[in-house]
Parts: sequence; C-alpha cells; structure tokens
Amino acid sequence: MPAYHCPHAEACPGCPLIEQEPDQQLAYKRGLVAQAIAPYALLGTARLAEIIPAEPAVGYRVRAKLVAKDGKLGLYARGSHELVDVPECIVLRPRLREVALAIRPLLPAGVTAVDLREADDGVLLTLIARDDVDEGVLVDLARLIRERVPAVASIALSARDPESPQLLGAEPRVVNGPEALRHHLDLAAPWGLAAHGAFSQAHAGQAARLHAAIESALERRLKGLAGRRILELHGGSGLLALRLAARGAKVTLVEAFAPATKRALQAAAEQGLELEAIASDASSFCEQLLSAGQRFDAVLVNPARRGLESRLRERIARLGPGCLVYVSCAPRSLARDASDFARLGLLAESFTPLDMIPLSDAVEVLAELAPAPVPTPRVIFEDEEMIVVDKLPHETMASLLPRVRQLPGADHAAIVQRLETGASGVCVFARQQSHVTGLTKALALSGRRYLALVKGRTRKAGTVQRLLREGARKLPARTRYERQRVIAGHSLLALELEQERPQQVERHLSGLGHPLLGDTRHGDVNSNSFFWHRFGLDRPFLHLERMVIAGASGTIRELCAELSSDLNSVLAVMTAGAADHS
Repeated sequence: MPAYHCPHAEACPGCPLIEQEPDQQLAYKRGLVAQAIAPYALLGTARLAEIIPAEPAVGYRVRAKLVAKDGKLGLYARGSHELVDVPECIVLRPRLREVALAIRPLLPAGVTAVDLREADDGVLLTLIARDDVDEGVLVDLARLIRERVPAVASIALSARDPESPQLLGAEPRVVNGPEALRHHLDLAAPWGLAAHGAFSQAHAGQAARLHAAIESALERRLKGLAGRRILELHGGSGLLALRLAARGAKVTLVEAFAPATKRALQAAAEQGLELEAIASDASSFCEQLLSAGQRFDAVLVNPARRGLESRLRERIARLGPGCLVYVSCAPRSLARDASDFARLGLLAESFTPLDMIPLSDAVEVLAELAPAPVPTPRVIFEDEEMIVVDKLPHETMASLLPRVRQLPGADHAAIVQRLETGASGVCVFARQQSHVTGLTKALALSGRRYLALVKGRTRKAGTVQRLLREGARKLPARTRYERQRVIAGHSLLALELEQERPQQVERHLSGLGHPLLGDTRHGDVNSNSFFWHRFGLDRPFLHLERMVIAGASGTIRELCAELSSDLNSVLAVMTAGAADHS
C-alpha cells in the first residue's frame, strides 16, 4: 500500500513519489544531489548533509497553480494536454482546497488557469484568462467570488495569449481586495507581504526551516549578525532579509521584480526594521557595487532553476564575501555554479538538501561556500617543454595562465594555444617563453577534434571549406564533421580541424545553417535562450576533446580531455526530457 492515499494519484503528475515510503523518498532526493555534484572534481571535498524532512508531508501547499477547463481544476497529465481534475488533492492546505472546490463551478470558459496563495488572513486568487476576454466580465466574476467564497481576500487578473506555452500570463492586476496580505513563515520571525504573482515556497514550514538554517550558518561563519553587511540577490518579497534585519544585520536586498522590493520596504517600515531594497538586475547591480568599491561580509543567492549567469558568478566572487550561501531547487545548475565558484576562489564546503515539496521528485538545496585558494588546473600531459591542461569553462586565458604558473616547474609558463573563453578542453602551454615558437609550429601541424552541439538535425557527415577573414586577409579553413547522435532534435557533432582559425568552428557551423548552441556571436538567439532556461546551458557547447601533437622527443602524442561535467549535464537533461516525451 502507498504511504499516502490520493484518489487522483494514478493520473495526476503532481506527486510522482507518492507510492514510495517516506524514507525511500528522502533517500531518492538526497541521491539526486549526490549525483549532481559527483562529476565535478572541484566539489569533491564538500560534505553532503542528511536531508531535512518535511512536516507535514500532506496538506502543506500554500501556493498552487491549477489549469481550468470545463468546470475542472487540475494539472495536465504527464506528456499531454489532457486535464486531470484534482478536487480531493491531498497536498493543498485546507483553505486552498476549500477555495478551489468553491470556485470550480463559477469559472467561465475564458479563464484558463488560477493561481492560489494562502496568507495569514485569507487567500490571494489570480484569475488567468485569455487576453480576448471582456475585462468587465472578469471584474464581475471577481465580485461574485468574493461574495460567495469568504476565504478569498483578494483577486487579481492576468491576461494570457492563448498561443503562449506559459501557464501564467502578464503581471497580475488587483481588481478586488487589497494588493497584499501579511504572511508569516515563523511566528517568531518578522512577517512579510504576500502578493499576487510573487514567488513563494510551496511549504511554509520547510521555508521557515530553510531560513533558520541560513541564519544559523551566517551566525556561525560571521561570529554574529549584528552590524554585518549582507547582500541578498534574487531576494523576492524579503522574508529572509527581514528575518536577518531583525537580528541587526545590515541587509541589502536586490530583486528584479519592483513590486516585491516595494512590499519588502513597506513590511520593514511597519515593523521598525532597517532594510535596503533595490529593484534591479542582480548582475548590473553587482557591477555598480564593484565600481563603488563596496564589500560585503556575506552574499545570499536564490536564483531560478537555470542558476546564475557566468558574469554574475564572477562579480559575486570579486565582491570578496566572507561566505556565500546559495539556495537552489535545481541540483544540476547549483553543482555547475559551485564548481565555477571554486575556480573563482569560493569553495563549496557543504550541501544540505531539504524536502521542500513532499511526494514530488523536487529537492531544495542549501550550499555554503567560503573563500579558498584558487585551484591549480588538471594536468593532461607534461614534458620538459610543454604543459597540457584541461581548461575549465568560462575561463579566460588571462586567468588560466596564473593557475598554470602555480604548477611545479611552471613559474615562467607561456600561452601557446588560445581557446575561446566559453570553450573547454585540451589547452597547451610552454614551460618557457623560448619554447613557444617551436610548439606553435608543432600545433600548426596538429589535428584537433572538438565536440559541439548544434541546432537541428545535420547530415550524417560533411565538410565545410570556406575562407575566413582575419583582419584584411582571407584565409582558407576546413572543418569536417560527423554526427555522433541526435538528442531532442539537435545534433552532437565531432569536428576535425587541421589549421584552426579564430572562431572557425562557430563561423563554419553558422554558415552551415546549424549554429553552435550557446554561441552568442554567431548562434541563434532564441535557441540559446531556450537552452539556457530549459537545460542550463550557459556557454557555447564546445569542447576540445583531442589533440595530436609531437612532443619534445619527437614522439607523437594523443592528448585527450573528457567532455566537461557541465556539458554532460546538459546532455543528460536533454536525454531525459526526450524520453519523457517519447
């Protein structure tokens, strides 16, 4: 028998782990975190803590987004647009369940979804409707619901394009009731203001435990919170910032959604708390802080599933925090970012999973990172003339060179071969400047094999031979490709280059009509955006897998670097997604 009984379990996709015992669910979720961090060598010293279980595991959801159609409210069946009605959903809080049952027969055909959120004194209801529905009809509907369903305290409207793949529509506009309601996660902590459309965790109790764990970590690492300068990025409506401010911390909250910062400031003022809240893009604001010479004792981040963009990671590291606390609902993007932070001098010391959405396959993770020496690169091969290393993604040659010079006998290492900042893989350095000329000539005759993921389905094999401009000159260049596999409609290619020109791969693939995914110079903007949001691809999918070169003794050597962990993760998510839709 399942640990929990739900009459909708067989068809509803919302609780895929419902048939497992609680201990099995927790072990599975902790295992997801272990699998995500295991491939990254720079995370090998981090401690994976036991998972924090949720209490309660049913009747906990304070936020729900439900599809509406033909008097039904529910979720689409997995892999389809068949609506599963869930009137007896066991994970909704009683008040949300009551509201969902009451509004079902009142919703007209034009309403395509609803967003329900519970606060201290009632439920905020957002009606998502087609953008061609008469607004007057919806305003009248809102009035009717408020009259018949006392638990609903505020109603907003959100217009949605019927062709949009997104369930939610435009920014909600309140048409009946207050714009925001007080909301406590923990009665011992300050309250915040819950509002339509703003992010909130599904489980209020677990969110309170998460905030308590963050507070405890900061208290321990900073030797107290009073007077400490803390920067919180992607801070939402400010519940965590308000909690830390109540402990005397000097908190700067940054959130791109301006209404959220406005509500955070309002909540702070009404409770007599000192808080700075800025409506801004996180990366741009960090650049402003750096220009002004600002520094912080700690930085907190809680980004969307796709994680932090590489430019923001670099700027956070340059702010020089004494610790970085990273909260994520996506272990894979967290692991990718934590590995890159290690390269930047912030090493992950621990990962603590939390069961934020019981019965689902989702897991929240709290990571603690602290300043540490920048690691040396992994050496692939070395002799008396050259050192070959595995270049990490996002690293410039200017930052890789000092890391190479930390290696034994490499104090005077010099760059021989330049890889693009976004690329990873085999990278050659000379031990001395005097070795550069000879190695450069050897490289000119070497063979190189790249792995690249490109848009669309290519031919099985082919050759691109086109002149490429370098300054005033046009130089011959040839790229041979062989398709390794097709994943979710896109092609993983092995590329053979002889005399490589700058941006040869990117330019040739673009000319072929199958641009390199993640390439911002010559690639497809829409495809890049999709892969960043859906699969966490935050750089060009380009890896120098193999190079054949003559060593100092004249021996021909084959130098190889396995596909980097971040790109392997992208392929894994793509493959899993393709299987789900097959």
